[in-house]
Amino acid sequence: MSNKILFVVSKDFLNSHIGVRRVIKFYFQEIIKLGFQADWAIADDNKIIKISFRGKTFEEIYAESFCEEREDVIITADKLHEKHVYTSWVHQETKDFYDKKYVIDDLETYYRVILTAPWAVSERFPIVQNSIGIVYDIIPNLISLGKLKFVGASDPLIKFAFLHKVGFEYYLNNCVAISHISRHTMADFQMMRKYSKSSSRDYAVIPFSFSLVSRPTGNLKDNQEGPYEILCVNFFDARKNFLKGVEALLNLKKSFSFSVSFVGGPRMELSEIFYNLKRFSAAGIDFRWHVNSTDRVLEEQYKSADVLFFPSIYEGLGLPILEAQSFGKPCVTSSGGACGEINFFPEISGDADSIVELTKALERCLINLSKYKDSNFFEERAKKIFSEYSSVSQLLS
Repeated sequence: MSNKILFVVSKDFLNSHIGVRRVIKFYFQEIIKLGFQADWAIADDNKIIKISFRGKTFEEIYAESFCEEREDVIITADKLHEKHVYTSWVHQETKDFYDKKYVIDDLETYYRVILTAPWAVSERFPIVQNSIGIVYDIIPNLISLGKLKFVGASDPLIKFAFLHKVGFEYYLNNCVAISHISRHTMADFQMMRKYSKSSSRDYAVIPFSFSLVSRPTGNLKDNQEGPYEILCVNFFDARKNFLKGVEALLNLKKSFSFSVSFVGGPRMELSEIFYNLKRFSAAGIDFRWHVNSTDRVLEEQYKSADVLFFPSIYEGLGLPILEAQSFGKPCVTSSGGACGEINFFPEISGDADSIVELTKALERCLINLSKYKDSNFFEERAKKIFSEYSSVSQLLS
């Protein structure tokens, strides 16, 4: 049996979606633990081209990537009236990180070829019989359910949905196995594959190695007046339930003293973001928006926060929830999708469509904060949840 695994990645995978980068990093680390060697490639029309990271290892290039080196721009209430903050950080250059080597003709020499995203597969992508496809979330299903809506004919979501469709059809027709980042995502995918004749096997592999990074710190007293520190990751996105999340936080201010740290860039109109930040300021809510944060900055925010607020409408997984919990921090989340599946404390979740439920979940968490920061609870519940998933070893077998 060959001991080589080939990772097929999108051309900008280190410059784009942070969550996808982390999933790829997880799979790389797991296959190395299992004794495999890793090669890397990109798809170019009907060819698979091997790439190298310019004399560096994957770990080195990952650490030096655009997403790790960029400046952490912070927007606070006193900067909302400065015109330059609207544009000074929007245009950031990406950086090249690989060299093309040669077309790979001997794909059968690899034990498995891991297709790291459906959009990494083109319509003319060659048939690879020993391939595994990774599914993050079910964009076509979300559109059909009305959870995602197009805004005009030029909406980039149209192209994104089409790329998912192409990739998913390839997975079903050619892959020996399909790996889903949560059981909920797998169930959604199986709805889509119901009428296919695919023989591929489905696995739910949670792309996260859970261990309690640090023991809970911060405000440990129940019914404390505060101020508490609430963390919101990738909040400025309509799909993350931005508007109802804003209202829940404004409601919470009537009873609790807190500040908010936002981490992650905008995926919606800036005017709407700034309008609501001004509402926060008018309500007396202190906030800091880390627009272009690195992993290091995000880690610092996890450490200092009392709670993560993640009211997303739909998640394939909800990686920030797992990350925050690994720092011993409770998470107030929406109850649907994968969010409810991986929240160690489902009693502090609420219907994504209900501002009242989300507000009550936040209140319940802060009132009983010492209970939710008990490390024994985290370790026990993590063990139970993770036992319900397959391993990378099982996926490869």
